[in-house]
Amino acid sequence: MGENVELERLHEQLRQYELEKKKTDRKIRRLEHDISSISSMFENAKRLHDFDVQEKEKHNLYNRLLLEAYPQLLMVLDTSLHYVIGTGELIAQRFKKADMLELNGMALSAILAGAADPAWIEKTCESCRSVLQGGEKMQYNDELCLFDDEFYYVEISVTPARAADGSMQGVVFLMHDITELVTITEQAEAASQAKSNFLANMSHEIRTPMNAILAMSNLLSLTELDDVQRGYTQNIVKASDSLLGIINDVLDFSKITAQKFEITPGEYSTADLIADISNLMSIRANETKLDFVTDIEPSIPARVLGDDLRIKQVLTNILSNAFKYTEKGFVRFSAACEATDGGTDLVFRVEDTGIGIKPEEIENLFSAFSQMDTKKNRGIQGTGLGLAISKGLATAMKGDISVASVYGKGSVFTFRVPQKPVGEAVLARVKHPDKSRLLIFGAGLHAKMLAQAAERLFLPFDLVEEESGLTACIEQHAYTHLFYWFDQSQDVIKRWTSHLQPIRMVAIRNLASVSRKESTGQVDVLFEPVMVFDVANIVNEGHVRKAAVDKEQQKTLSELRVKDVWALVVDDNKVNLIAASEILKHYGMKCDTALSGKEAISMAAGKQYDIVFMDHMMPGMDGVEATALLRKISPHYEKIPIIALTANAVSGARELLLASSMDDYLTKPIQLKELDRVLIRWLPPEKIHSMEEPQPEAEEAAGISALIRSIGEACHLDVQAALAQMGGQEETFLSILRVFSGGAMEKGDTLKRFWNEKDWDAYRIEVHGQKSALMNVGAKELSEEARKLEFAATHHNYDYIDQHTAPYLKRKQQLISAISQALPKQDKSSPLATPEQRAGLKKEAEKLLPLLDALEHDAVDEKLSALSALSYDKAADSLLAQAKNALELFDYDKATEAIESLLAGEESEQS
Repeated sequence: MGENVELERLHEQLRQYELEKKKTDRKIRRLEHDISSISSMFENAKRLHDFDVQEKEKHNLYNRLLLEAYPQLLMVLDTSLHYVIGTGELIAQRFKKADMLELNGMALSAILAGAADPAWIEKTCESCRSVLQGGEKMQYNDELCLFDDEFYYVEISVTPARAADGSMQGVVFLMHDITELVTITEQAEAASQAKSNFLANMSHEIRTPMNAILAMSNLLSLTELDDVQRGYTQNIVKASDSLLGIINDVLDFSKITAQKFEITPGEYSTADLIADISNLMSIRANETKLDFVTDIEPSIPARVLGDDLRIKQVLTNILSNAFKYTEKGFVRFSAACEATDGGTDLVFRVEDTGIGIKPEEIENLFSAFSQMDTKKNRGIQGTGLGLAISKGLATAMKGDISVASVYGKGSVFTFRVPQKPVGEAVLARVKHPDKSRLLIFGAGLHAKMLAQAAERLFLPFDLVEEESGLTACIEQHAYTHLFYWFDQSQDVIKRWTSHLQPIRMVAIRNLASVSRKESTGQVDVLFEPVMVFDVANIVNEGHVRKAAVDKEQQKTLSELRVKDVWALVVDDNKVNLIAASEILKHYGMKCDTALSGKEAISMAAGKQYDIVFMDHMMPGMDGVEATALLRKISPHYEKIPIIALTANAVSGARELLLASSMDDYLTKPIQLKELDRVLIRWLPPEKIHSMEEPQPEAEEAAGISALIRSIGEACHLDVQAALAQMGGQEETFLSILRVFSGGAMEKGDTLKRFWNEKDWDAYRIEVHGQKSALMNVGAKELSEEARKLEFAATHHNYDYIDQHTAPYLKRKQQLISAISQALPKQDKSSPLATPEQRAGLKKEAEKLLPLLDALEHDAVDEKLSALSALSYDKAADSLLAQAKNALELFDYDKATEAIESLLAGEESEQS
């Protein structure tokens, strides 16, 4: 029994052990599982750690490679401006550090210690401190010169470095080397300046013959002319004016490429616009033997608001191309108008029977420097800029140019431009068309276009091509006007004179066929191409329409006068100075003169002038600098007009001078029309008036003219061109010749000195002045030599200067001697001074010194002339003559020396 109990207990204990074992086994398995999981997690963590280390190493490698490859200097600085990271190798190399590791933790000022300028280092550090304090990015350009004398242009950028929470961690300093960019920019600017210099020279060369045409035309307009001749002259002047404006725009290539065209709207007459274009093109038609006809719609507004000069420029380009590319046939110029929502469009069409344009070339037609079908057009000269300029102008005026063409048959260009009508008047209208009937006797395209013009005016007409048809027409109708072609039909008309007595006859002529010996009698004369408004004017008014002339253009040199005007003329060339001052005196001005900008400032400080004429190029202080100082003298000189005198007439010169406080400019030699314009624009109206210029006695005038002709022949001078520049004032020209022969040698010596000293800038300015002086006396060939020497000095062609200066000076000296010999000697016997006058000489001479000191030219001249009218003694007479000659050359120092010598001699005699 007891054994059973023990056995049972043992069995129970065994079961408990087995249960405990099972629990232990389960714990062991769980622990083994946990160990496996932990081991796995550890392996994963280790792999992640190894991966992270590899990525960081790769990231650091990429950062290092990026910084090594970055070509510019880059630094990340902490808030104390100490180095953290950057393009260390480049920084160490640039600022001469032993090793890039040396940079770690180094202050910015210590890093930059390789720069030569401590001020630059402080400026750079202060920029970084400003960014740290303000938190705003800073960027600027600077110059850097390192201790090895290497010079850099740099762009510096300082950017704040912030953490994710926005807190400031430091700055990023970036220095970009822009030396190459600056060098390229400077080279581009130099090329642009070279272009400007080229344009300035080209402008001078092209404008010279154009100015001659204008000057001679204006001179011609002062003579007795009949209506036909006056019409020719006006056409020359208008055409020359238009061409000068066009030349300026074409030469200014920067405007062409930048499309910076100036559109200046103004009221103008459409009849004058069309007539000007047609008259200009009729000359081209005569040269090319082409028929040039017009087809003008009478309903075009008579006056509109727009830029007629630009419209003329576009039409001139299109029409010139039509003549250039047409060998036979005709060119037709049409004008009409179309109403639009915004107003009125003027529509011009140019049709030709020329070579036409290939379809594939039309799209490039308006590109710069392009010519179509170059094989076929070989030999036709041109820049290829005309249509490009025209397209740009049309666009600027909110218009357009289109083209239609059939290759081998011709082209039609259409130019449409919006203009604002002024008033209700139309271009041409016949008041009572039913009271007139026209007989048109002629054949061909011109006769047909005249018939079309009559039809547009609602005028009854008959067109007769053969003499046999005249009988039936004259018997059947009563005609009021007969239009016929003089050169083809004059003999026929003479035979029919008895039948045509009641008819008003109008002869139509071609400009090329007109001779001064031919006469059309009392009939009206029209020139091809006949305009519709000319026909209307003859029917309405009974005479040919006369073109309108601006009131300002009607004032010629002999009419325009000023009163109570003091002018200061500044020029370093004495001949130019006397030429300008004499012309101004003719206008009624009182003139003082100065030979330098410094002298001008001194004179203006003691006197208030009404207008100043300032030479642009002078040695030492040039005209721009002198103008700036002059404006600061007093409030008076802030307002008075200062007019630049310059030989550079390129488009853009005016803007340059205006930007330097000058009000306007005149080209040298001075053109009278331009001088009139300047005076009318800048002087108060109450100071301008018109009067008849008193003429010298006929015998005296004839003698002066003969003398000038003889001097011109003896010295090979173009006296007509020189006289044209000064309005035909022969006495002024003689005065200029005397000054030139008496004082120009000094200029030769000065030029020779500059040449020997290799002072090329002074040489250029000196020969520039001599160029104008020689042109003023009519020495065109020698003036051209001076221009070439100036050009050589401008472009550093010193070999040319060395080869040609001596021959130039020799020829100049020969010219001076020839003029001096050709001029009559001014030897006059003066009455002897009375003892009282001789005793008063010292007192009168003393009065001259303060006047000379104040540069009062006219007052000194008046007093010297009075003293020189008497003879005192040989020494006194000689010194007075020296003083007067020096004054004529505006040499106040020599005049003062002569008077002081005179006074010293008087004192020694008295003692």
